[in-house]
Amino acid sequence: MILSAAHCDSGIGDTVVVGAYNVSDLTEEGAERFRIGQLWIHPLYRDATNQFDINLIQLQSGDVITVTDPIRLNEDGRVPFWQDTLTAIGWGATALIYTTNEDYEVTYPDILQEVNLTYVTNTRCNHIHNIFDNQIASDMMCAWDAGQTICFGDSGGPLLKVTDNPLSLLESTRRTVIQVGVTSWLVDCSGNYPPVFQRTSSSFVWLREKICEMSISPPDYLSCNARPSTFSPTEIPTSLTSSTTTNLPTTTTTTPVIAGRTEVLPVLQQQEQTRESVSSSSSSTWTPQNKRGLFDSRLGAVILLAIMTPFFL
Repeated sequence: MILSAAHCDSGIGDTVVVGAYNVSDLTEEGAERFRIGQLWIHPLYRDATNQFDINLIQLQSGDVITVTDPIRLNEDGRVPFWQDTLTAIGWGATALIYTTNEDYEVTYPDILQEVNLTYVTNTRCNHIHNIFDNQIASDMMCAWDAGQTICFGDSGGPLLKVTDNPLSLLESTRRTVIQVGVTSWLVDCSGNYPPVFQRTSSSFVWLREKICEMSISPPDYLSCNARPSTFSPTEIPTSLTSSTTTNLPTTTTTTPVIAGRTEVLPVLQQQEQTRESVSSSSSSTWTPQNKRGLFDSRLGAVILLAIMTPFFL
C-alpha cells in the first residue's frame, strides 16, 4: 500500500511506479510499476480545511513490492520535537518563470529532490506573520527554514525524520528513518511562509487499521495480529473511475495553495518580486536555493516502498 495526500485523488491515474529516482527513466534499476486497485481517503478528510489530508492506495490484488522495505510511520504525537531537522522529498517545482503579469512557466525536475526543514510548533506556525489565523489544526504540522520550502508537485510526499546512530554495532541500525508527515498545502513557493504537512501520528490508528485489513504483507512493526482496531468512523472507498474535485478553503483568511502538480494556481505572493513588477516584455525567474538533487544516493528513492511517495502516471 502507498501513502499519499487525500487532495491528490483527482490527479491519480491507474498506474504507480515504486522506487523511482529519475522520472525520465522509469525503466531504471530499482523501479517497479504497478496498477492501482483501490484508493482509501481518510473518513475525516475535509477539503474546506485540508484536515486529515491523507489517503492510502492499495495496489492491484496480488501485487507485492520487492524493491525495498516499508518505511516506518510515526505514531507518537510528541514527535517531532522542537527544532528537529526534518527532510521533505519529492519531484515538486524547482523554478517558476514569469513571462508576463499573468503567465508563468513551471519547471519540474527529473531527479528526486530533498530539502531539510526545521520543525515549527503549531502555536508558532499559527502566529508567523499572522498569516495562518489559527488554520493549523492539531492534525497538521509545519516545518520551515526561511527561504526553504516545498512547492507544486510535492503533494503526498513524505516528511522524514532521519536519525544517525554512528555508535551502533549493526549497520542496519546506524540510521533510522521514520515518516512523520505527508506534504499537504502551502501559501506560496517563496519560502517566506512555512509549508504545512499532515501528521502521520494523527491518522495512525486509521492507517494501521486499513493497512492491516487490506495489505497482503503488512509491516511487522504494525503487529497486525496483536492489537484490535479502535477506529470507529466508517469510510467509503473511492472508485478510480470517478474523482472528487478538491475545493480550496473558502472560510479562511488565507487561501492555501494545494501543493499537487495538478493544482498549479497563479496565486504566488513573492515578497522579493511581485507580478505587478513584471512587464509583458520581460521575464523573471524564481529558483529555490533549497532543492537539492540527491537524498543519500538512492536512499530517497528506495526508502519509500509500500508507504512512499509514488510517481503517478
